Amino acid sequence: MITAFAGMFLGQAVRDRMAPEQFRRWFLIAMLLLGIYLAVSATLAVMK
Repeated sequence: MITAFAGMFLGQAVRDRMAPEQFRRWFLIAMLLLGIYLAVSATLAVMK
């Protein structure tokens, strides 16, 4: 729970300092990279 609240606080702080379009773009890039990481690590775990 603490890490979730810390992430929300950090996200709010970053969002307040960036233009909405720029924040949205970086957020989507981060989600895409996280998805790729999860897919690759799951694939590697299955292949073991």
